[in-house]
Amino acid sequence: MKNSKFIKVFACVGLTVLIAGSVALALLPQKTQEEVLTVYSDGEQYAQTTYYRTEESYVSETGNQIESPSSESDSPVNFVLAVEKKVWIVQAEDPSGETVQVPLNKENLQSSSSAPLQTTDQHSLTICLVVTEQDGVYRATGTAAWEKDTFGYVRGAEHYGDDYLALCWCGDAALQCNEQQFSAHAFNGDQIQGSTCFADPYGGYIWQFRERDNIFRSTVAEHIQASVSIYKGFGEPQGKTTSIKLAYVHTFNRTQTHMRLEHTEEEAFVVRSTEKNNWMVELEVGGIPY
Repeated sequence: MKNSKFIKVFACVGLTVLIAGSVALALLPQKTQEEVLTVYSDGEQYAQTTYYRTEESYVSETGNQIESPSSESDSPVNFVLAVEKKVWIVQAEDPSGETVQVPLNKENLQSSSSAPLQTTDQHSLTICLVVTEQDGVYRATGTAAWEKDTFGYVRGAEHYGDDYLALCWCGDAALQCNEQQFSAHAFNGDQIQGSTCFADPYGGYIWQFRERDNIFRSTVAEHIQASVSIYKGFGEPQGKTTSIKLAYVHTFNRTQTHMRLEHTEEEAFVVRSTEKNNWMVELEVGGIPY
């Protein structure tokens, strides 16, 4: 972007952005259909969130297919819910004058939040969480996709360093994971290696990956995906429900942060060792019984 489009942000040096779900943001419904609901945030941060209530609506609207579980069971796979959230990234300056990349907020929004953002001069990040069920096993698949202009490799939304993708849940350790997977690829299709930096089969996983190694577009991450399969382990059902959460943490200015998960009786949290030069986008799907 040109300097004239830089937006000066008066914030503390420890700049962090948390874009939570509808509980944390006041959302204005804009398009309501029987199977699809799209809302736009009207809080401190701007985000477009779409809820797909059926598999048919999710497939037809996004063009994505529901992945079949690895189970050999003949039982039907039941679609629970899919939620997709998109944020737009803008260049800004912190109080020290350093250029940073932050999600667009209400103050900087150039168009009305009552309509989809129509712009081509901003990068975007879209995360999506799809939950299905088969024979009491819930499969959660989380994805993150960067979208940039043709010259996205030049001071684009992504920076050299590690980013993180997390899938986590609560349930008083009654829900356990029996399978977890991670994959990522760059814009030219090359595979990007990732590793598990936090693992708790009763609470969730965090994967880290090198988002960008150098100026060449071939090294820039385009699509990241992780999945977990969780089920009710030993003991009688407690008649309670919990939620599965997807979180993406983006770092910039070569910042390193250590990640971990914490849990309360009702919710799981992604905790960062520092909130400087990084921000997080998250969403969740509830109603998982245990």
